[in-house]
Amino acid sequence: EQARRIKSAAEIRSLEFGCEAGEKVIQTIANTAKVGVLDNEIKTKIWDTLFLNGCHPSSMLIYSSGKDVTHAGRISIMQQKPLESGDVILTEFDARYCGYKSQFNQPFCVNQPDHEWQEIFDVARESFNNAFNILKPGITAGQLDEAFLSPIHKAGYIHVNPCYHGLGASLEQPIGSYPGQPLYKMDTSLIIESGMVIEFEPHV
Repeated sequence: EQARRIKSAAEIRSLEFGCEAGEKVIQTIANTAKVGVLDNEIKTKIWDTLFLNGCHPSSMLIYSSGKDVTHAGRISIMQQKPLESGDVILTEFDARYCGYKSQFNQPFCVNQPDHEWQEIFDVARESFNNAFNILKPGITAGQLDEAFLSPIHKAGYIHVNPCYHGLGASLEQPIGSYPGQPLYKMDTSLIIESGMVIEFEPHV
């Protein structure tokens, strides 16, 4: 794992290829998620877009939708439910290329979200941008974690899963604080280095 932490140019290109496919998936969902469309239609288009762009069948997809969803993995069964106005769609998917795993956590809303969801989205965006603005070689994993968490805590929200983690052939260090796993202790002193690949996923 330590040897894999700093990526070669070829490894980074494999991850970039997955990112390019993932961006196409996000656009496909945005174009498809309309009132009356079945959840299964959207999931089928996600898989089609991944496969047509060269990603592996082992890519992960978890998906849920509705007015009361709290996590993409909450509903794992295939649904034939038509989308309604105000439904939130939560997705988490991998775009895996040459064994390398680009990962996306992307929310959507059919028409306009309610006030509570809009606030959560806004805080998540602020958390993401706050961390992105300090990301550079030489900072510590603890500093990056604090950059993510300060907007979340200031707004009165909590997080259960890490707000970031390393990516490569699988999930890897550095990994942010993880309240959902009390026995996990993050290495706050780990130095962020050039060539690391880090996924940002602020769970608000």
